[in-house]
Formats: sequence, C-alpha cells, structure tokens
Amino acid sequence: MRPIWVGDIGGTNARIELLERLDGAFSTICEERLPSREYESLGDLLDHFAERHPEAGDARRAGFAIAAPIHGDVCQATNLPWRIHRRKLQDRLGLDSLRLLNDLEGAARGLPLIEAASLRKLQEGSFERGTKALAFAGTGLGEAGLISIDEGWQPLASEGGHSSFSPRNELEVELWRFVAAETGHVSWERILSGEGLCRIFRFLLQRSAIRPPAWFEEGLAIGNGPPSICRAGLAGESETARAALELFSSLYGCEAANLALKLRADGGVFLGGGLAQAMLQILEGPQFLEAFHDKGRYRSYLERLEVSVVLDQRIALLGAANAVCENDIP
Repeated sequence: MRPIWVGDIGGTNARIELLERLDGAFSTICEERLPSREYESLGDLLDHFAERHPEAGDARRAGFAIAAPIHGDVCQATNLPWRIHRRKLQDRLGLDSLRLLNDLEGAARGLPLIEAASLRKLQEGSFERGTKALAFAGTGLGEAGLISIDEGWQPLASEGGHSSFSPRNELEVELWRFVAAETGHVSWERILSGEGLCRIFRFLLQRSAIRPPAWFEEGLAIGNGPPSICRAGLAGESETARAALELFSSLYGCEAANLALKLRADGGVFLGGGLAQAMLQILEGPQFLEAFHDKGRYRSYLERLEVSVVLDQRIALLGAANAVCENDIP
C-alpha cells in the first residue's frame, strides 16, 4: 500500500511522519520534528519535509492534527499565524484526500492505540469502561473527550481550554488579577500552558519582590522560558521555580477534575503534552491529586477515576492516521 502522510502540528513544534499500515498496525517509514514558527505556512513546512524525504511523493492520503478549531475546510491555528485551507493544501501536496482535525481530537483517536507501558498512572481507576477525558498542556491547553459507544469510541473535539479560569483562594485571585492585566480575558490556557507557567513564575517573583533571574531572562530570549523553569525547579536551583511548578500542578488538577465532571469520565482522565511530560515528577507529587479530589460532594467519585499521564508523544499522529484509515475495508 502507498504510505500515509501524517502530522501533529503544535504551536512550537510539528512532528511529521510517513507511515505504512500492515495488518492494521502503523509503522514509521521516516519522520521529522520541525520548529513550526520558522515556517510561514503549513504548506511551506510540508514542502520542506517532502524535499528531505522524496518518499512523501508516493503518499496519496494524509491527515494532520492541528492545534486549532476546525471549521469545514478552513482553520486558523491558535498559536501560529497560519490560516489553512484544506483543498488548497491538498492540491499543493498532490493528494487524493486530506483530513484536518483538531490536535486533541487526534490524541483522543490515538488513545486506544497507546500501549499500557506508555501510560504513567497517578491514580488507579475502579470503572471498567466509560467516557475518557483528555487535558494536554503544552504550548496551549487542549481538551477533548472520547465517548464509549457500543464496542467503539467517538472522539469529542473541544475548545474547553479557552473557558474562563476560576480562582479558588486569595493567592489565585491575585494570580487572576496579574494575568488579567496582561491578557484581558483569563482563560485556563492563559494559566495551564508554556506561557502560563512563565506567568505563574513571574507572578510569584513579583509577589516576593524578587528580580527575574538571569537564567530565566536568557531562556525567554531564546524561547525556552518554560523548560528553564522546569529545569531550575526540578533541580532544586530555584525555590520560586519549584513553587511555580507546584502551583501549576495544583491548578492542572483542578481543571482536569472540572473536565472529568463535565464529561462524567468513568473511563479515566489522561494528561499529556510536552509540558505535562516535562513536569511528570511534579505531577506525581501531592498537589495535583489534592486539587483533583477537592470537589466537595464529588470527592469520592473523583477518587475512583483512573488518572494517567500519556508518555507516547506520537499519540496525535496515530490518531490522525486512524482518522485517515477509518473507512478502509479490513
């Protein structure tokens, strides 16, 4: 069979692969991880991939999971200045078919394909089956659901990360004011994302009247603010960085529980994204689950849900491939 061209297009990086499907399983022919912001359009990025991997010319079908809401044949990337027209891109790449889907819908479609070894459980679950909730923190905050239907699954795309952040205590009220002064509307994504982690860190510095450290300023200058906070906090080099990671983890637990309640996620809650994976050690600490459980009368319900971190960075790619092939005859 001809190869399938798939991609997970994030606001910072794009993971592109050519896959072949044999006996229902996908295997990689070639792959690239490219910096999204260095390209003027998705078409330019994919042209670059095709130049480096001529095998892409053999593909006739493609699917790209994009950090953007998908409306018909057009989508505007949320954290990139890209407006993507499906039909124009399909013609440009010489494809017979092209599927565009939201990146978290892609992750939801890929979740059933992930092996158990690629999940790090923060909490065991007691329900055998049910709707699954996904909350992925990276450049942005993506949320989605995977609904159990008969013997299969139906993904539910969402832009829940852009719903309004709600503070729980005086510290978070102060944080809300700090972020509102910068962004106006304070969504969960303004808090639970790479930029959000930087905001939390700057907020805690300002609150303690501490000047931003040189390592943070240097990291920001080259676009590595969030990784520099993770490194300093995990290595014990900065108490403020550690406090920022722990506050982030608590807020992440709060919003993950919000999503679990809205979807009645008996099938579990799944965290992912580059930032969630980078701060896995913090998520395994007490702050996340304490906040996740702290929902009053529904504490006992939330204590019964599986909570796992997805470690497989190819989940959205696999979901995109699954979407491309969903109508294939076995």
